[in-house]
Amino acid sequence: MNDVVFIGPTMDAADCREILDARYLPPARYGDVYRAAITLEPRTIAIVDGYFNQVPSVWHKEILWAMHRGIRVYGAASMGALRAAELGDFGMQGVGTVFNAYREGRFPPYEDAFENDDEVAIVHGPATLGYRCLSTALVDVRATLAAAARAGVIRGATRDALVELCRRRFYAERGYDTLFDDARELDGLSTELEALKAWIPSHQVSVKRDDATRLLERLASRGDEPAAPVAFRFEQTTLWDRAVNELSCAPAPPSPVFDELRLLGDDFFALRELVLDEAFGDGAEAAPADSDEAVRDAWYRDALLGGSIAGYRDAAPAHWLTERMLARLADSGDLENFKRRADDKARVLARRIVNVGALDELERLQLMDWYFSERLGREMPDDIDAYAASLGGLDGDGFHELVLREYVYSHPDD
Repeated sequence: MNDVVFIGPTMDAADCREILDARYLPPARYGDVYRAAITLEPRTIAIVDGYFNQVPSVWHKEILWAMHRGIRVYGAASMGALRAAELGDFGMQGVGTVFNAYREGRFPPYEDAFENDDEVAIVHGPATLGYRCLSTALVDVRATLAAAARAGVIRGATRDALVELCRRRFYAERGYDTLFDDARELDGLSTELEALKAWIPSHQVSVKRDDATRLLERLASRGDEPAAPVAFRFEQTTLWDRAVNELSCAPAPPSPVFDELRLLGDDFFALRELVLDEAFGDGAEAAPADSDEAVRDAWYRDALLGGSIAGYRDAAPAHWLTERMLARLADSGDLENFKRRADDKARVLARRIVNVGALDELERLQLMDWYFSERLGREMPDDIDAYAASLGGLDGDGFHELVLREYVYSHPDD
């Protein structure tokens, strides 16, 4: 497995794995492509989903840098389609209807310009709730209404008028319910709107999901590809150097699979020590204090265990340890079991309420007693916060939430 795919609300990772054996990461944000390229050394990076305005978006420069290193970078459906249209001349490869619409500036059969980021933007829940969609992308509304017009449910003029109403809405408020509310202002369309309302539930189109599927199918069928040649010179600017230094000391992004590993107690610590020993050797800590090796090892051991020391620009990203531990699981053949459990837990908990803030002090104590005595078969540590920090920088609340999610998942009938 040497492909990395950034995906979230557009398509469930479990469905993705039925098409392509790859490493699936959450929606891309600033720095994620750089970190994936450094830590995972993939032959291919595919971007489907990415963040737009909650956090900084994935940077064009890091995509260019990845391609300059010989990594093939694909995009489709959402943020990936947008970046592929912007960087197509540099070698980023786009797939699907949305990509073509951004590249051509038009989404047939509509005549208006197709160029805005918010065509594909939605609001969704967190990874812990399976990225549940809380709004509908305008591009999916376009595709659904176009299908309705082709099926004779509505006229072309009605299709265009409804898209215009949807466009006026802020992207976070877009959906078929709000669309039908807004359509009340249109005169003489009640019969068409009633027919459309009855038609949509069983005929709704998601062009974003269709494009994501096409991208995964293309990657699954492409065979072995050589490193992608590039026809541009990557400029090593001061801004890029500063970004690399910043990203090298950034905390690890959350990983549901790594959270499953954290729940194993002593087995987690044993795997961590094995990875550190393989990287540094038994004598790493005994190196002279004034040597370059000692400085590097000190940075690694601090940063990788949850802290961060800024300014050591040649060190690996702070989540190197997380990725090495997961890679060790992959080598042993156990990683897929962890992934399946993490995916199943996300699916189950999407239908359950998990609110650690609602627990009082006694309930938290009972939760910890269940976890340490029943799950791990050991005594509860005196300092829960210190134990949480030893799991790679978790705070007390984060650890309580991790255990509460495990308890709710393990007790489906409670």
